[in-house]
Formats: sequence, C-alpha cells, structure tokens
Amino acid sequence: MRPGSFNRRFCHLALILGLLLAGVAVKGNAADSPLFGPTDLGIQRFGHADGLTATTTYGLGVSDNGNLWVYSNIGVYRYNGFQFQSLPQLAGKEVIHAVMVNDSMKVVMSFDNSITLVNTRNLSQTRELVLPDSMQLRSFALSALEYENKLFIGTSDGRLLIFNPSTEDWDQILLPTDRGSPRRIGFMYPTGERLLLGGTNGTWVFDPPDNVRPLQLEDAVFSKPAAENDGWGITRNGFARMTDTGLEVVYSNETLGLTSLVTQHLWVTDQELWLATQADGLKIVTADSQGEIRVETFFEDMFFTGIARDPSGAVWVSTLNDGIFKFQPWFRSFRDVKTADNVPLQQVVFADISADGRYSIISSRFNKTRLYDHRNDSWQTLTDANVEYARWMNESTLFLARSNGFDLYDVGSRQWLQQYTGAEFNIFIQPPVKQADYRDNLIAIATPNGSFVINRQTNRIVFSLPNRATAIGFAAADRLIVGQPNRLLVASMDAQQDLISWDINVNDLIAIDSTSFLIATANNGLLRLNTDSMVLDTLHAVNPLRNQSWTLVRKLSDSLYGVAGSMGAYLLRLDHGKTAFYDIPLRPVSLGQTLRDIRLVGDYVWMSTGDGVVQFPLETLFNLNLQPVVQVSQLFADEIEMGRHALTRLDADISQLRVELSNTGYPNADRYMLQFRQNSADEWVELTQPTVVLAQLAAGNSSFEFRFLDLLTGNSVSPVTLDIFKSPLWWQTPAFLAFLGTILLLLGITVTYTVQQRIQQRKVASFERADKIRKLERVAVTQLLTSHYVFNALTTIRALMRKSSDEALDYIGRFAKVIRVLVDQSFEIDVDLQSELDWIDDYLTLESTNRGIELDYSFENTTGLDLEDIAIPSFTLQPVYENALLYGTDDEGRIKLRCRVEKNEDTIEIILINSVYESQYKFDGSGTNHQQAGIADPHDQPDGLLMSGADMASKEDTLKKGSVGLRLMHDRLRNWVAFHGIKVDDSLLESGAEGSWWVTRIRVPFIPYE
Repeated sequence: MRPGSFNRRFCHLALILGLLLAGVAVKGNAADSPLFGPTDLGIQRFGHADGLTATTTYGLGVSDNGNLWVYSNIGVYRYNGFQFQSLPQLAGKEVIHAVMVNDSMKVVMSFDNSITLVNTRNLSQTRELVLPDSMQLRSFALSALEYENKLFIGTSDGRLLIFNPSTEDWDQILLPTDRGSPRRIGFMYPTGERLLLGGTNGTWVFDPPDNVRPLQLEDAVFSKPAAENDGWGITRNGFARMTDTGLEVVYSNETLGLTSLVTQHLWVTDQELWLATQADGLKIVTADSQGEIRVETFFEDMFFTGIARDPSGAVWVSTLNDGIFKFQPWFRSFRDVKTADNVPLQQVVFADISADGRYSIISSRFNKTRLYDHRNDSWQTLTDANVEYARWMNESTLFLARSNGFDLYDVGSRQWLQQYTGAEFNIFIQPPVKQADYRDNLIAIATPNGSFVINRQTNRIVFSLPNRATAIGFAAADRLIVGQPNRLLVASMDAQQDLISWDINVNDLIAIDSTSFLIATANNGLLRLNTDSMVLDTLHAVNPLRNQSWTLVRKLSDSLYGVAGSMGAYLLRLDHGKTAFYDIPLRPVSLGQTLRDIRLVGDYVWMSTGDGVVQFPLETLFNLNLQPVVQVSQLFADEIEMGRHALTRLDADISQLRVELSNTGYPNADRYMLQFRQNSADEWVELTQPTVVLAQLAAGNSSFEFRFLDLLTGNSVSPVTLDIFKSPLWWQTPAFLAFLGTILLLLGITVTYTVQQRIQQRKVASFERADKIRKLERVAVTQLLTSHYVFNALTTIRALMRKSSDEALDYIGRFAKVIRVLVDQSFEIDVDLQSELDWIDDYLTLESTNRGIELDYSFENTTGLDLEDIAIPSFTLQPVYENALLYGTDDEGRIKLRCRVEKNEDTIEIILINSVYESQYKFDGSGTNHQQAGIADPHDQPDGLLMSGADMASKEDTLKKGSVGLRLMHDRLRNWVAFHGIKVDDSLLESGAEGSWWVTRIRVPFIPYE
C-alpha cells in the first residue's frame, strides 16, 4: 500500500460516497458471494425483506440493553429480533456514525454536519445539539466519547469539541495541521488521566484541560483493550499494541493479508480479533498459546463498514451496499457425526438413542441402518433394508419399522427377537409404522391403516382403531392415546371404546409421566394432556412461535424435552408447572421440516436432519450471555426500550397501570419468567398475558419492581424499580388541604379569642394596677392581631404552597403556635422567660419569611439559672424584635441579631444587639455609658425606635413619635414592676446606637416564676 493512501482514505466516508457516485469505489457483489459461509459460524444475511430498506449502511452498534442499531443513508434502524424498524426521530438523516457514550445516551453524527443526542431508553427525548456560531462544523463529526462527565466529539476537520451537559457550554481544541491537511479525529481511547486521539497524520495525547501533544506520527485507531490497561490500534503498518513508548506493531499488514483500510475491529475473545475492511473482506484472526495465528477471510469482495457484538454472543457486521450479516460463533461447537470409515451421515431418515444414552440407532438412505455404541465408539450395521422408524422399547430392545413390517432386536445379545409382516395379525402394514410404544408385553403401533395394540406373547391384536394414525402412546391403567391427522382421542382398551376426543391435527406425542402427554400439533401449537382429568391445555400462550406447525417431540430428561417445528428446534423445560423455551441455535441449513430427531447423549445434544447428524455440548447453549434486560425510563413515553424480552410499553390512566408484554425472539428468550411486585411486597407475581393490569393506582407514590427468574437455575436477574406518582384530585392536594386547615385554624382562633375575651370582660379586677396591665396587654395583642398581619400570613402561606408543601405546612404550624400563645397569654401578668424566648423564635421565623429577610440569630444564657424560673411580663420582647426587623436590615435584606441574658445582683438584664455585620460588642455585664459608647443624640435617632431611658419620663413627646409597641412596652414594664411592689426605675429600658451597633437593654428585678 502506498504511504499516502491510508491518510487519504481514513474515516472519510464523504470521499467514499463521491467515489461510489463516480463508479470507482470498491463494491461487493452479492450475487457472486455465497449466501452462507462455513456452517460452523451460522451466518445469516438481512436485507430488504427483513425491513432494512436502506441502500447504504455506514455502520452499526449495540446499545447497553442488547438492541442492534444500524446507521444508513436514510436514517437509523433498530432490530427487534424479527425485523429492522426505522426510528422516526432520525428519519431522512444520512447517518455516518453513532456511539454509545453512557448507559442510555447515543451520539448520532450525520453527513449534514449535525450532532444528535438519542436517549435509547426514551426516544422522545432525542434532541439535536446546537453549536455556537464560532464552532459550526465545516465537516462532519467522526467520533464521540464521554470523558470526565463531558462529551468529547472528534471532527473530520481536526477539532476536538467539548460539551458540558450540566451547563450546556461548548469548548473546542484545534489539532495542529500537517502540511495544511487537518488531522481527522476518527477514534478516541481513554487511558489513565489522558485521552488518546487516533486519526490521520498520527496519534495524539490530550491532557486535560487543554494540552494536546503528538505521541507518534503514525495513523492509528483504537479499540477497547483485550486486557486491562492494554490498548490496541490499527496503524499504517498493521495492528499494534499501545505501550509506554508508543505503538508496537504485533500483526503486520502482510501477516493479516491487508491491502486496504480497516474500518472497524472487535475483540470477540482475548485471542480472537475480527477486522471489518474496505476491500479485504471480513477477517477473523485467532492466536494460540504459542503465538501462532490463523486468519480466516469471508466475503472478500464486500465493503464492510462496521462490526458489533450483541449480548447473546452473535457478531453483526454491516456492508456498504450488501446488507447486514449475523455470525454465530457458538456454531463452531457443532460437530458432524461420521461413520467408522469417516464418512458423514447423509439423508438421515431417523435417529434414536437408548434411555441410558449408550446406543444410537441411525438410519440413512446412503449409509444403511447402523447402531453406534457411544461407550466403545464403535459402529454396527444392523440391516441393509430401509428402516423408516425406530424406537427403544427399553435399554436393550429396539423396535424397527420397515416398509413392509417391523422387527424387534436385542442389542445386548445382538439377536433379532421377532420379525413381523402383519400377516400374523391379518393386518396390512404398508406404508410403514409412524410411531410405536411399548409396555410389558404390549406393543402399540400407529400406521396409515389404523392403530393397533399387539400382545407379543400371544401374537394377537388386543385393541384396534380404524383410520390413519400419526402418533400413539400408553397412558395409565388401560388408556391409550392416539393421534390422527384430524383428531386426538383417549381410548379405553378394556372397554374397547373412545372416552374423549378433540378435533386436532396431531403430528407427534410423548409421555411426560404416567398421566400426562406432550403433544405436537399442526395448527394448535404444543399441548399438554392430563389423562386423569381429561384436560387439554397449551404450554406457550405468550410464545410468539405458537402458530408454527410442530412436528416432533422427544423426552431428553425428566424435565427437558426436544421439540421441533416449521421454524426451528427448541429445548423445552417443564418443571413445577412452569414452561420455558430455549432456542437451539441450529445451523440455517438444518431448519424446518428436515429435522428428524433430537436426543440428549450425556452432556451433548444430538440432532438428526435430512443432511446428517450433528452434536453440540448442552452448556454451549446455556452458557451464552442471554439474560434479558429490563429498563424503565419514562412512564408516558411512546416507546420504552426494555431489552430483548418483556416490557415494551407502559400506559397509565387515572386509575390503573397496564403493561404490554413482548417476546422479541432472541435465543433462550423463554428461559426467563417475568415477575413483578408492588411496594416491596413479599410475593412476586408472574406476568403471563400480553396485556396485564398491574394494580389499581392510589394517589401518591407507587413503586413497582420487575425482574426475570431463570427457570433453569432458579436465580433471578437484578430487579429494576419503576416509581410512579399519580397526581391526586384537586381536593386531595396538599396545597388545598393546607389552605383548608389554615382557614379552620383561624376560625378556631377567632372563636376561642372571642369566648375568652367575653369571659375575661366579666371578671372584676382585684385592683386598679392589674386592670391597667391587662388593658395594656390587650392593646399589645390587638396590635399583633390586625387584619394586615393575618393577611400577610395568608399571603405567605399561599406563596409557599406553590413552592413547597413541606415549607407551607411548617409555616402553618408556627403560625398556629404564635396565635395560640397570643390567645392563651393575652390575659396573663407573668410568664417565664423561656416560654417568651420560644415564642420569639417562632415569631422571628414567621416575620423573616413574610419579609424575605436573611436572618442570623443566636442566643446565650450566662445567668446560670433555668430560664423557666425567671418571670417577666408577657410579650415583653416582641416590640424590640419587631423594630429590629423593621429598621435593622441592610440593603440586601440581611440582619444579625444576638441576644444575651445576664444576672447582675438582683437584676435580670436582657441585651439585644442588632447588626448586619460581625459584632465586636463584648458581653461583660458592665453596661455602657452613652458618652463612652458614642451614643448619638436621642433626638437624632430614627422614628419608631425608643430613645435612651435615662430621661424617658420627661420625653413624652419623643416617645409619641416612636413605636407604639415600644411605648406600650415601657409602660407595661413600669406597671409590672410596681405591681410586684418594687420601686419603678426609669432605666428599665434603654435602646440606642453604641458604636456601629444598635443595642437594647431591658432590666427587670429578678422575680421567680411560680
């Protein structure tokens, strides 16, 4: 290959498209290519007939839930197990590439330079990313990767675009150019704390946040590592491993037989590498323990554009113009059974295996009828005659049906026991016996001329039925099960009559146990018959393969059966009343009616077809990674991607949740039972019907868990939780209930206050001073319970309901406590200081919320006393705090309040400091002289704040200008002190500026609260 050819062609599909239009690009010829490659890879091809209507496919990928995505010239297709479906969200886009960047997000890059984010779990959330004008793409994007919680996108013009989903911000880094040619960023690979950028003109290293430096000037694209910390890349000279010093070529182009660009590569195992190339076909590279490699090539004349592996182990490859191919690597475990002279068996008519698994009887058109001893690996020719049917009567006795009779052969003695032509019983056996069964000395045979039960000892027919028979079997007691082309019947041999019958076309039947049979029908699916209850039921009502014609059933073990139909062969597990299907991955040439028999020999499944006999280990099937996936993203989405099997749609109305089930037909899909439970219930419930009503949904939150139970192992796949919130009716909403509660609360407060007021009015004051105190307190309460205050509270409650019901409920609770205390203590003379401070806490919270104030409040008690033992007048502190909130906030609505209680001899002093800044005031209990503290002239203080109490009695005019609450507070303090028989001191209340702070002091005599 010329040195510059790699650079010109690397990851530039726009140029490839131009070459195609010019008629010079490499193109595969489907007509000249075999439809199927070697049978040991089970290759299948998909195209227009499978729903893939695109003429050009640029690549493919597998999402985290196992679904296959194909990128084409007319959009994106998704494979559901049966058909390819076009995604309407991306219809018409010429998609060049797409990358899964996390568990649910796929980045789709198109030739129109657009970048689309697709949520694979909820397609309705698909959106196109909008680039800033300065970063608009001049060419299409080539690669994408999620790295450090950001989306990195490599472009064909050498730019690394970085998108931050949390902020919706973009950034870009330009790679240096080489001789004017941009460095196309085709692949990105994270390693440690750096990001490797592979593209034309070399390999580069991106060190966050913005350092880009060359690592090795050689073209390279990277794959996921085959082992930990082991990155691999395709370079100009071959396939290389990343080391500390650069790229070390391990497999050269000459070794791999490469003459063209490798578009994509995939590690299937640590020793198996698959390469999709542009002109060298699909290459499979394997290496043994000595490092010797083997290269297999498929479809050399096709242009391959992508490669991916699904969870089942199948490898999918896309071609530019020849459709999609599926490779099934596990088919390599199939082995053809050959005769002693190493000749493959051909035109097999039947095969059967003894119950102990030692002997196989095989008849073919070309290889006669042979007996194979598995233990000794030896063959024996039994007869040269055409044997059309064989059945083991027991471990050593064989029943062989010829074209003109049947024989019994003893394998142990290697002798013929009996040979019958039918003349012995006066019956005509031609064409041959279709099926036979054996019990004690009785032999039951189904022939085109009728059904017969023969006693071997007497050579007499003990029971017979006319009409053509296709299947027969002994049931418990004297009952006989007979299948006919248009009827299934149960007969009594003793009574010589039919007991019951059904209009069913029967092809085959086998006994499950003494009272039940498994029945294969042409048009009614697989059935199970209970001969005691005479109940006939289907085994697979939900299985999508139920409508096929079932031709064969075989018992492999106590719970495992082999069944075959017009669409393929399956393993069927019947255990504890449960049914599970496992799709046997037959080679395409062996599908359908050619299947003659399925048997279990040790750990191997043997299948005989018209093309031969093959065997494969049972563990090959069960070891495949076929666990289905449940993923729930959004309840009301049009379609929810749930994986290969199970939930495809969730619909909810006001009262119920319905789930629609689907089986997408992947191998082993029916190995798992879908179950659910609601709100962590103890019991899991099976979902069996196509549409199921899970539960009646109550208002509020409901939790549903879905899981798959593996019927083979009994293990369960980790459950997935779906949380559903059903909106309540308007009268059930927390906001309405909170509002109604507030109205009832206010009504109760009003009634209670009115009743208490009337009762109190009837009381006669014991003395004049107490009556005056109560009047002042009622004035204070009335001042608080104004219509304006209540209106503000209700307005705040309504605003909080819209924001948060929890905050609204907390506000209502505090409001109720404040009103209750106002009512209860409005006629009390003394209260304890602790109750007063608790009430103030609620009051501050309400007021700061009403006014939108950012409050910083703290309290300190240095008295050494329990505040519940200190008496003060009720509602003493409220006016001080109210004024602090009114006049002590800064321009940004912030305020800091510090409260301290001190005891000086026989006096209790309550000090409140108001400042929006960090206070430097020291609580030393010494008091502060106005002149020393720099207190301003009282007449210069703002209206509404009480002046210094030194000359309070002589400044009545000044007080009238101040706060009504503070004026009342001053009067109440003097009356309260006098009520307790203590001389009135004008220094009971002081309030003024001290330095940069506003300080209020309340001094009252220490009076114990009783």
